[in-house]
Amino acid sequence: MIQEYNYISINEIVARCKRHPYLADISFEKVVQYVLDFFRLVGLPKMFLDKDEIIEIKDYKGLLPCDLIQIIQIRDLKSKLCLRSMTDSFLPKCRHERSDLSFKTQGNILVVSFRHGKVEIAYKALPIDKDGYPMILDNPVFLRALELFIQKEEFAILFDLSQIPQVVYNEKKQQYALAVAALGSELTLPSVSEMETIGRMWNTLIQRTTDFDSAFKHLGDREYLRVLKP
Repeated sequence: MIQEYNYISINEIVARCKRHPYLADISFEKVVQYVLDFFRLVGLPKMFLDKDEIIEIKDYKGLLPCDLIQIIQIRDLKSKLCLRSMTDSFLPKCRHERSDLSFKTQGNILVVSFRHGKVEIAYKALPIDKDGYPMILDNPVFLRALELFIQKEEFAILFDLSQIPQVVYNEKKQQYALAVAALGSELTLPSVSEMETIGRMWNTLIQRTTDFDSAFKHLGDREYLRVLKP
């Protein structure tokens, strides 16, 4: 069952890694890089924070947040209309024809189909501390999977240098495979409340086609059937 987790300092995983004799001298900077690699490779939604931010648009462009991992949805701040993904082959320029609100990204730049205004972006963000280092979930399954990932990567280097036998390296890879599979179950299994929302989404009398425009606000709302008496 999904729970709400706190985020803790990356120093926790550094201390865990240093407990292993082969990793006693691992540097803080190397652990940070491994943590970022783990985030990118596994990338489960619960590993990141849900955030929203207002972006000012000037000449069709705006600056995306620096901690952005994945865009969930973007909407115009004034009209509250959501922007779809842009299909234009060319970047927007001075135009007068009417078109749907749309967007695309280029690096850390957001490109939209209107020249000036403000948009609100909902996105998944990398949790960071006051010093700018990534924070990690305070969850035993997550911590074990991350620790084994770092050990596996370091053992691969030691194996290439002929400092550990292949059987030791293969065993570490197997341990990591089991741990990351358990992590996937831990962070994706829906709770009772989430299953209720999913059930309402599937059991609809009338198929709705405008949920995207309302930012999916009413996607799990209960439907009521009114029977008129003759």
